[in-house]
Amino acid sequence: MYAINDVKDLLGKQFKTLLTDDSNKLFDIYEPQAAEIVKNKAGVTAAAAWLKQPFVWILEYLSQSQLSGQSKEQMDFISEHYDKAVKILEEGYTDTQNASTSKVVSYNEVYSTE
Repeated sequence: MYAINDVKDLLGKQFKTLLTDDSNKLFDIYEPQAAEIVKNKAGVTAAAAWLKQPFVWILEYLSQSQLSGQSKEQMDFISEHYDKAVKILEEGYTDTQNASTSKVVSYNEVYSTE
């Protein structure tokens, strides 16, 4: 869905260090998993601007087990962001499903949408 260079500026400092390290290939492990969650929750497989932040929060949630010494507050913070990401994706999916098309019509030189 995204390359590491597309999302690295949105990652938290620890995650940026962890996921940009080419020696461990962790981004290659967690990126497809995050993309699958995005697909399942938002019904979207192509990268889009509105998906980037939720994708990053999901990526951090999935990869947090690779960090050591996290406090309960840090883990709760990451979990809260994951929940927000899921909510954004589900609401975005609902909005795209409920989107209707409109057309502009002219009636006696007055324009309106129908």
